[in-house]
Amino acid sequence: MQKLLTSFLIASILPTCSNSDELTEGTLILTHELPAVLAENSGMAEFNGLLWFVNDGGNEPILHGFDTKLGSIRRQVYILDTDNIDWEEITQDESHFYIGDFGNNSGNRRDLRIIILDKEDIQASDSIRPSGIINFSYADQTDFTPLPQHTQYDCEAFVVQEDSVLLFTKDWIREETVVYTLPAKEGEYLARPGERFDSAGLITGATCLNPQKQLILLGYSNYIPFIWIIQDFTIGPTHLRDAVRIDFTSAFAVQAESLVMSENGSMLVASEGTAVFPARLYRAEY
Repeated sequence: MQKLLTSFLIASILPTCSNSDELTEGTLILTHELPAVLAENSGMAEFNGLLWFVNDGGNEPILHGFDTKLGSIRRQVYILDTDNIDWEEITQDESHFYIGDFGNNSGNRRDLRIIILDKEDIQASDSIRPSGIINFSYADQTDFTPLPQHTQYDCEAFVVQEDSVLLFTKDWIREETVVYTLPAKEGEYLARPGERFDSAGLITGATCLNPQKQLILLGYSNYIPFIWIIQDFTIGPTHLRDAVRIDFTSAFAVQAESLVMSENGSMLVASEGTAVFPARLYRAEY
């Protein structure tokens, strides 16, 4: 994605939000400076003791396995027979990784897709092929005129739940998100729009905490990262109420891109490198 900052801003405006009665403050605690190869990281998932990162468009189609104990990359897995057009997120279920090649800042892509990888293949080899491809388009999109950073059909966040893919759009116009659903299996589909959520900012990451039935959405507004914690999350139909927002105002100008709940119970947030800060890994406290 296009860099958020080209120079440091000296002032900010606290975002307003309509889904929570009050703003709650949190803190991002720096745990690691990420290596240069992850300067454009855009998605993160934890599996088999490593944090697996993807980089966004223009980078090689590689999974990077980062060891938090060593503070360095321990494995790299090359994905054969595919390109990194605009990888923006990675999520997982029990047996698969899913890479979201659906970055769409201008709203004109007609080749949106999700790349499916078998976890057994990742454990066995450093060069693997996708086990499937999900091709999709937005069911309600009819205009593909390029409108850089002025489209409602961009996406950087998704989860897989109960054999369904749930996309959380990055609506540049309204700074909201819409949930689109499609099957979590190989094929070509129309992503169907569902509930709209007033996120009061641009959504860049998502994760589900099971069995707590919590959905966590990550994003930023006015150069301030935030998360939404949505209780009793359901997918049929989606339920995006009972939400609490946490703003990380002390992390002003940190471009937060992805989050995971670590096996040790810590909420980890990864940021892309900018003109202000290098790529980093943080622990979210709130």
